[in-house]
Amino acid sequence: MPNYNGSKYLVEAIESFITQDYDNKELIIVDGKSTDESHEIISTYIAQYLQIKWLKYKDLGISDAINHALDYLDSDVVGYLGSDDLLMPKIFDTINQNFSLVNADAIYFNSYTHYINENKIILRKCPNIGFNRGNLIKFGTIVGLQNIFFKQAILEKYKFNINSRFAMDYEYYFNLVDGNYLLQYVDEIATINIFDANLSFTQAHNGNIERFSIARKNIKTNKELIYYYKSMFNYYSHRLVPSILSLLKIR
Repeated sequence: MPNYNGSKYLVEAIESFITQDYDNKELIIVDGKSTDESHEIISTYIAQYLQIKWLKYKDLGISDAINHALDYLDSDVVGYLGSDDLLMPKIFDTINQNFSLVNADAIYFNSYTHYINENKIILRKCPNIGFNRGNLIKFGTIVGLQNIFFKQAILEKYKFNINSRFAMDYEYYFNLVDGNYLLQYVDEIATINIFDANLSFTQAHNGNIERFSIARKNIKTNKELIYYYKSMFNYYSHRLVPSILSLLKIR
């Protein structure tokens, strides 16, 4: 769990981990720079729970924080939890059961997104498609990082690009398709993701720009290039049309 001034929902995020009815679990929090109440909150939890570790590392961003935490892991299965993400009850049991049934390298799930300001909750289902290069370029990220759980061997082999600020998960997935790993989609809810003027919410456009840049670098066929341009057209048309309609109304 990378955290920087995320105290607003930090307690809820940690509690969603603590209340998992699963003994063999560990939460590593990386936070060496917060100036809000985060450090007081973390201190309280590490004093009560041996399963929670705090790395006071002054990271260079989310990717760097994740990479740093990976050096301290001792687990067969690893996932990412943001300080504004809430784990669904018993999700650890669901993850374990699916890994026991299928020898997958990673398992991924759906999620809810809770838009605080709009007072609404949206179900975000992953597209039930092959996890391959063409579909990453055609559909985008496919699954958010907080909703995918990896075998540790993958994370030992590949690190996150610290130069990626918003689409580090998308870039990471290209490593998986290049490595011919088996990813299993489970049509259940893993997390609730809170959007409340946080980085994911306020930098959504910058994240898409970064995603397009990553996609362009990973194109290998003409078919993938067509997917790329269609995806860009759809994105920008959806952004421009409301603006154009607003201008027409004003006139």
